[in-house]
Amino acid sequence: MVKVTIEITGGSISERVSKNIDATIEQVNTAVTAAMNMARSMIEEQARSMIAGSGKFGGRWTDGLHVTLDNMRLSMSHDVSYADIFETGGTITGHPLLWLPIGDGPADGEKLVSAKGTRVPLMLSITDKSPKLFGTESVTIPKKWDLNGVVQNVMQNFADYFSAAMKGQ
Repeated sequence: MVKVTIEITGGSISERVSKNIDATIEQVNTAVTAAMNMARSMIEEQARSMIAGSGKFGGRWTDGLHVTLDNMRLSMSHDVSYADIFETGGTITGHPLLWLPIGDGPADGEKLVSAKGTRVPLMLSITDKSPKLFGTESVTIPKKWDLNGVVQNVMQNFADYFSAAMKGQ
């Protein structure tokens, strides 16, 4: 009869398995974090690009968009409190009038006076008497952005970002 002896060195099997599991968990956590950061960056870049390309939206609008990652949760916010109207479209109603700029509108701190005898309510510059604002009861804003679509498009490829991060790419 043949006698076979197997000797395992280097600690118990459970200790080695536990170390391997811990290392795998750490690798997965690192890859998920990297993939989430990549998605965050791509969403922010593509959403800002959409805003910039949708009309007269300058730095206040593009830089005002923020995509943050906190505790494995992506959130999108905007510094301009009424920015969501361009995502959904809708009607804004004045109380009683909504004052909209003519051209660039008045300069900061420019004093205005109400125009008399005009068919359309106007606010004129005291300095040069040019119209700076006109009043209307309401304005309908069409949908200009599809930021939710940007999020969906980026997140469709999340498995690819995760896979690349697991491979260390």
